Formats: sequence, C-alpha cells, structure tokens
Amino acid sequence: LAERSQGVFDVDVSVMGTSASNGFLEGGAVTDLASLLIDPSINDRSLWYLPEFPWLATDETQSSVTDYLLRNEPNITRVFYNTDVLTEDVWDDVDSFLDFIDDPRFQGRIVIANVFDESSDGTSNALGRLWLKFGGSEFFDRLFTENPPDVVATGDARTIVDGIARGEWDLCFLCDIVSSDAAQAEADGLPITQLLKTLAEGPNTDLTGHTLVFDQAKNPAAAQLFVNWILSTEGHTTINELIDPAVSVGVQALRRDAPQGVIPDDVWNITQGDYVAVLLGRTEHRAARDEAHEYIIQLGIDLGLTAG
Repeated sequence: LAERSQGVFDVDVSVMGTSASNGFLEGGAVTDLASLLIDPSINDRSLWYLPEFPWLATDETQSSVTDYLLRNEPNITRVFYNTDVLTEDVWDDVDSFLDFIDDPRFQGRIVIANVFDESSDGTSNALGRLWLKFGGSEFFDRLFTENPPDVVATGDARTIVDGIARGEWDLCFLCDIVSSDAAQAEADGLPITQLLKTLAEGPNTDLTGHTLVFDQAKNPAAAQLFVNWILSTEGHTTINELIDPAVSVGVQALRRDAPQGVIPDDVWNITQGDYVAVLLGRTEHRAARDEAHEYIIQLGIDLGLTAG
C-alpha cells in the first residue's frame, strides 16, 4: 500500500489472510474479480461444496475477494496445548470451553492472542463464534474475572508457542495466529499440538484462502490467468496435493471435483457423498463479531487488562 501511494504498482495478485485482504479492500487497491472469471466451471456450483459463490465475508461488494478453501475444524476456536502437561487422561475430563474457567487445573495456565487490539490479531471471527455460542458476554465476563488469561501482544505468535512448549502456559485458545508456528514446533519435537477433540460447543465450518487481483496490476493478463487457474479443477487438485495438513488442520480445496491428494482420511471423509457446507449467515456473523470485539475492548479497559 505504501508503494501504491507512490505510484508503484509491482504486484498483481494477493494470496493472503483475512487481515491483509481487508487492508487491501479498505485501501481501495482491488479490482473487480468477478469480471475476470472466464472458466465456466467456476460458476457451476454443483462442482463446489458451497452452493453460493465464496466471496470473502468482509467484501462489501461481494465481487472482489474470493475464498477457495474449505475448513472443517474440530472446535469453534483452535486450542493448542502442552502435551507433557495436558495428557489424554486430562482431556477425557474436559468437555467444554467452560471447563477452562471452572476446572482448577487451568487456573492461571491460559494464554490468548491480543483481543484488546482493534485489529484483534486475527481472532475476531472466533470471538464472534464464541459470542453466538454462549449467547452474549457471559463467557467472556466469567473468563476475564474468574480465570483471566495472559494476553500476548499483537503478532507475537512465537511467544505463545514457545511459552506453551516451555510450560509457562498449558494452553491457548483465541490464538489461531499461532497455527503455523505451533505446527513447526511440533514437527521439531516440542511438546505442543492442536486439540482435535471436539468440545460441547461443537465444530466449526468456514472458508479460508483469500485471493484478489490488484487494480492497475503490472501483468493483468497473467493475473487473470492465475485466478482462473487457482479456481479451476487443476488448481484445486494442486492445492490438495501440496497443502500441509499439519499446518492447515481440517482444510481442503473447495471444489468437490478435486481428488483427495494429501488430505487426511478423517478430513476428506467428512465431505464425501452429498456434503454441502452450511455457513453462518454473513450479516449475523459480522454483527456478532463486531459486538463481541467492541465489548471485549471495553471489558479490557474496565478491568485494566492489556496485552504484554
């Protein structure tokens, strides 16, 4: 965005997370993607797990930023934990996110990402899901008064991962930002992993993988070719062949005509047969997310809680 403000337009396509994509939307840096899609199979919804076109929920025009990955997660927000401390027999007794408040073994042992930052460090969607699941503020009121977690500054995923691996904390939730670092740490033999047990609040199905084309792209024909390819059967076949299931837990290509590739059987089997993804309404989810975030920020002010 800084380069663009100086008249430099070197980038054609973005494949980035929600925060970056929203930044480009807000900065007016995107072009109309819908008009660039010429592969007819892209609009044949029978070939996809989602019956409607997968525009990013925050794309107000519903024509500029598209998702291309389906994610079936075990819980409504990811939980990562120290495997030396929280062994399988411990998890046998944990049934709900409320146990993180009520069970004495978790007192003072939880860390979360910075929910007090207005950008919410990638946790806003999970905040919204918890808000809806618990019917408003009660869960957050109890969490921050009865077992207030440590809050790590925005963007510092490695601090959370290293802290859990060292035993400074036993677990984190509202911390989806640590997924890649946690997977690498686990691969390196450190005692950290994602909780795959589904708690009482249930699993989560959503979309991920955001792509857009910048306006004034330096190579507009190549940009158009790329977005048509990544949304094609061939593109989605490549995704399923190359995705890292350890980092992208529960994730697969959104087209149903893409072969399994390296997708684990337990993930793949969910979507076989007549599976159709049913997502929370865009308006309802955004309203819950915004309400939860506004409430959390004020709660932090009232309680004198900050990240750090």
